[in-house]
Amino acid sequence: MVLRDRDAQVPSHRVPLSDRRGPRRTAQPRLARTHSGETKGSPGGRSRQRLGPPEAATHLDTVPRTSGACALVVAWNMYNLVAGTSTKIPGLLGPRVGWAPAAAALQGPPEKPAPEPHRSGLWSQWMRGAPEGPGRPPGPRRRGAARAAGSGGGGGDGGAPGSGPPPTRGGEGAGRGGAGLRHHKSPEAATARRCGTRAGAGAFAGARRRDPSAATRPGRAGRRRTHRVRVPRLRTSESQRPEVPMSSGVAPAKEPNATGPKAVELVLVKEQNGVQFTSSTLINPTQTPVETQERETWSKKVDFLLSVVGFAVDLANVWRFPYLCYKNGGGAFLVPYLLFMAIAGVPLFYMELALGQFTREGAAGVWKICPLLKGVGFTVILISLYVGFFYNVIIAWALHYFFSSFAAELPWVHCNNTWNSPDCVDARSAGPSSGPNRTLHTTPATEYFERGVLHLHESRGIDDLGPPRWQLTSCLVLVIILLYFSLWKGVKTSGKVVWITATMPYAVLFALLLRGLTLPGAVDGIRAYLSVDFHRLCESSVWIDAATQVCFSLGVGFGVLIAFSSYNKFTNNCYRDAVITTSVNSLTSFSSGFVVFSFLGYMAQKHSVPIGDVAKDGPGLIFIIYPEALATLPLSSAWAVVFFIMLLTLGIDSAMGGMESVITGLTDEFQLLHRHRELFTLSIVLATFFLSLFCVTNGGIYVFTLLDHFAAGTSILFGVLIEAIGVAWFYGVRQFSDDIQQMTGRRPSLYWRLCWKFVSPCFLLFVVVVSVVTFRPPHYGAYAFPKWANALGWAIASSSMCMVPVYAAYKLCSLPGSLREKLAYAITPEQERELVDSGEVRQFRLRHWLLV
Repeated sequence: MVLRDRDAQVPSHRVPLSDRRGPRRTAQPRLARTHSGETKGSPGGRSRQRLGPPEAATHLDTVPRTSGACALVVAWNMYNLVAGTSTKIPGLLGPRVGWAPAAAALQGPPEKPAPEPHRSGLWSQWMRGAPEGPGRPPGPRRRGAARAAGSGGGGGDGGAPGSGPPPTRGGEGAGRGGAGLRHHKSPEAATARRCGTRAGAGAFAGARRRDPSAATRPGRAGRRRTHRVRVPRLRTSESQRPEVPMSSGVAPAKEPNATGPKAVELVLVKEQNGVQFTSSTLINPTQTPVETQERETWSKKVDFLLSVVGFAVDLANVWRFPYLCYKNGGGAFLVPYLLFMAIAGVPLFYMELALGQFTREGAAGVWKICPLLKGVGFTVILISLYVGFFYNVIIAWALHYFFSSFAAELPWVHCNNTWNSPDCVDARSAGPSSGPNRTLHTTPATEYFERGVLHLHESRGIDDLGPPRWQLTSCLVLVIILLYFSLWKGVKTSGKVVWITATMPYAVLFALLLRGLTLPGAVDGIRAYLSVDFHRLCESSVWIDAATQVCFSLGVGFGVLIAFSSYNKFTNNCYRDAVITTSVNSLTSFSSGFVVFSFLGYMAQKHSVPIGDVAKDGPGLIFIIYPEALATLPLSSAWAVVFFIMLLTLGIDSAMGGMESVITGLTDEFQLLHRHRELFTLSIVLATFFLSLFCVTNGGIYVFTLLDHFAAGTSILFGVLIEAIGVAWFYGVRQFSDDIQQMTGRRPSLYWRLCWKFVSPCFLLFVVVVSVVTFRPPHYGAYAFPKWANALGWAIASSSMCMVPVYAAYKLCSLPGSLREKLAYAITPEQERELVDSGEVRQFRLRHWLLV
């Protein structure tokens, strides 16, 4: 609160004080200025304080000694301490504190100034701090006040130099000041006479006379009372400090940590002879903790849910799950899929959400719970970066198709284009024998994707890439720009983008489902999708496909769930979020199968071929089969635009999640990057753009296939396995459950603890071993990759997995002490380091490893 005078603008600092035995008074009446310049205080309470410039105090030398003046003295000393200045208030009490300037500072602007010209000028000079001189027009009462100052002003700097006693003899000085005011009739002089003739009455004689409850007991004159008052932390900065004139002979004190919080201890020393001393000191100014920047949170809870759903529900839900379900026995595939989802998928999903929310760190920072395994965080960050190199290319392909759909006739419906080969057969003029999978013929949709978009016919293989195609490069630039402006401000911007990108696919899927059910042959396609063949459950490939689909469809192990949940409020119910989002993901995968197979049944009937001949997964399903089916519908261009909008939104929010994992993981680990998040986000998206250029060349589909096969295959399964072991075994399921209870108020049940401790690690170990044993070199169509390309792929996969042992070795080498001490510090959470110093390492006890 700032009180403004007529000619001065000075902030007001108040420190309320109450008498030891008197009641706390809150009402403080304003001091009214009379027409003759005096100040009158209300007898019912203390005066309201106005802090003026110190020079202004030199013109009123005798004032009432009130509790308000005492409060001002305390406030002024506190202000000098916090502001780092040495300005003193001159007055009757010496260089430390003063009574006369205190009351002068309490002076407010006259409510109704007298119409006297010379008095108005005096008031303006007083507010400007004009020095007193012989040329000043004194009034009769001012002359009396000047005589009083000359007689008894030795208590402070405002009186005549050397005319008063030292500050420790304030009562004696006040007595002489009272003698000088014996014939003066102003209220200030009357109060000074009372205080001067009662040397033992104390500084608050006038206030105690008005307040009998605060009267001084007889015989206690001269007794000292000391009160220590802890003042709350004050925050001040150079821009917030009031402009206070300072004496030219006093240099400003250099303030350490000027912008940080300060703890001030105020010591009040009271004496009954009319003197009061105040002392203010900083308490441990060098040990003041630096306040950490508060972590931003989601604007709304639904922003977080949509972001997680948008990341988990991606293109694989549309092109992979329906095909795997059809390939592995239809409805029978749901048995292993739902089993692995319950015992591994949902527990791991729940674990990552809780881990990120409790630590409020990215994928690398969460490993404060076990510093030895911090390399897992860098593993998942590197994997997310690798995936961004080729995932953005899929969005660029969809954007190219989206622009091509704005035509009266779609470019993939006939064979008279410049990119078509002699083997192209128009689906409209072809007979029943000319199916889309014939050996000697190709469809216009296939040639448009491979020859019109990718220009694959101009490359001989991965060793003949050629230059980037400008059409795809332009689309890739638009994708990068969209990603940057969705991520540059963090979750505040990305949380708004997902309102469109996460909800639009469901509207489009519903519209396509309604249209697909009306097509001929749609029932046959859905029947093939849901056909149950339980004999297929005896094949190991079905269980392997179900296990890998669970791992990849939920998005665990990419660090995205940890990054998203780290922006939640600490008390958020992460258990409910895990159940909701995993259920939505599984239902989306299952329901998208109806959309896909309704169109596949239509295509199979149209070409008179089995459904198995048209069913495929991967990019071929959404860029060849589906566009061909849409081209045969009425208003085909409109349906194509709608379909590729769905692909764009499915890809954008998944790409945003991967980039957010990288950005959050590194900015939380390195504060320099955190302070420049916009520039770091720009550097990340530019790096992905330049490396993605290899995938938009003539042979870019080979680079895309190689990255898709190695970047996030065995390596992501290995990362999730080490993550589950680190949380459940090294950190401990019991401690992790205590953390969740601290957040949600509810401890996880025994089912979740058993899954984290035993079931999920065993499941992940099984999947990792199977993925290595059943490894098959990548291929695209009939093209087989050379050996050096496979070696390059394994190098990419190993570059992320090797972060775990490399960082563990670095951590052990950098820690001091013996090998046992190094290991103790490396596997103990950072907040439990004092237990290691005392020799209590719970990880070295058998009980820690057996608790659930």
